[in-house]
Amino acid sequence: MLLSGIRILSAAQRGRAAGACRLALSIAAALALGIAAGCTPALDWRTLHSDAGYSIDLPAKPTLDARPVEIGGASMDMRMQAAHVEGAVFAVGTVSLPDARPATQRAVLDALRAGLSRNLRARAAEREVAVPLAAGGSTPGIELRLSGEPAGASGHAGASGAAAGKTVVARLVARGVHVYQAVAIADAPLPPEALDQFLGSFKLD
Repeated sequence: MLLSGIRILSAAQRGRAAGACRLALSIAAALALGIAAGCTPALDWRTLHSDAGYSIDLPAKPTLDARPVEIGGASMDMRMQAAHVEGAVFAVGTVSLPDARPATQRAVLDALRAGLSRNLRARAAEREVAVPLAAGGSTPGIELRLSGEPAGASGHAGASGAAAGKTVVARLVARGVHVYQAVAIADAPLPPEALDQFLGSFKLD
């Protein structure tokens, strides 16, 4: 099954709900475990230092999911750590690349970016951001903001299943042989202070 240029190779994942399986891989992994409907989530922040080369503040103890994926005809490993709170998921997906060539980095970044827009049936508001480095300085990244169209809105199909009506804010960045996607997915717009805590704490080693 293709997920906007990304094919899940794990047979276990093919049995998941069709709505989640149509999402870009990183969102599918988060939504497959479910987002409970509710009001503003209760957040218990803690800092995660990942051996995948980043640190970030998460609002709950994260789960870990890993699987092989195919992007542009090449098999790559993807790992996601996700914190689930009422009404929202905060997650970081890491794709391990076969090489650090700019063309390889761009292919993965483009696949993730296109998947977000396609599966939420929404055009992303996009801006360049500086992602801090733990040793000082920064590296360029991209921030995307999207809102999934409700299913059946305007007489159309709307966003695919699990994404319908969701608000998504994501930061994408490539460094060396990794591409990272820090993403917050919620039933309603998240408080600015929660997004600032999450995205502002995202640093690469």
